[in-house]
Amino acid sequence: MREIVTRAVLPFACDKVWSVLTDFGAYRDWNPLNVAADGAAASGARVRMTFIDPGHPGRTITQYVKVVAAEAPIRLEWVGRVPLLFRGEHYFELSGSGQVTDMQHGERLSGLLPLFWGRRRIEQQRLAYEAMNDALVKRLKFLREGACNP
Repeated sequence: MREIVTRAVLPFACDKVWSVLTDFGAYRDWNPLNVAADGAAASGARVRMTFIDPGHPGRTITQYVKVVAAEAPIRLEWVGRVPLLFRGEHYFELSGSGQVTDMQHGERLSGLLPLFWGRRRIEQQRLAYEAMNDALVKRLKFLREGACNP
């Protein structure tokens, strides 16, 4: 198994971060990694998700993922899989107090495909997660300011 982990300190309360992460319908408006998601952010829900493939620029993958944790406002996790070839457990863990949230965002990867990914591919994935973290901050600022355009 491989794991990609990113961390970010967000200048927003956990409940605000949670509300953006669980608004799957709005992902197409701001998220550069998970470019579309249709379904509920509820444990046990199946969500149709489209994400970019950082290892193949311009390529997207659409699949149904299963939400395995939706513990407001501290943990969101979904699992996507292709039997034997790939299993990805994508997660967000939030902690903090007041107007600051510490976020851990990552994925545990298993199956045949990730077994053969080299450092370059893992780094491409990590950079894509960092880009999502940055876009999350921009989205939170946009919502706070009530601007007309994301």
